[in-house]
Amino acid sequence: MPIIGAKAFGGAPLSGDRLVRVVYLDESGHSSNEDAAIVSGVILDPDKQWLLLTNEIEALKHKVPEQFRDNFVFHATDLESGGKYRRDWSDEERWTLLNELLALPRKLNIPLVAGFFTSGLTEMAIHFGSLKLCTR
Repeated sequence: MPIIGAKAFGGAPLSGDRLVRVVYLDESGHSSNEDAAIVSGVILDPDKQWLLLTNEIEALKHKVPEQFRDNFVFHATDLESGGKYRRDWSDEERWTLLNELLALPRKLNIPLVAGFFTSGLTEMAIHFGSLKLCTR
């Protein structure tokens, strides 16, 4: 049932009764040596997608070698370059798992968002995980 009179931030009327979305964002890292930054993420409809995504991620964790499975966190850098896993987990297996992880948004119809900027256009200050953009 629509919420009567409710409007989106842009002023358009809202439709439907499931208005909440959960947004997960991450930034590419930052340093004074970098001249660009990227922020990307997913927008979840928690009523429809959260449990599906959680189950898919848990299923992928079972593909992680058993010696690494406890407290395993998917981190693209570790899966791509190997890091602490390089000796005991083949590149091909890590890359296959990373590709399966990256395929989940398309598989589950989860929207992706991304933004970037270069130091020539803007400055970036990151404070305790929040992103603050300042134009010059």
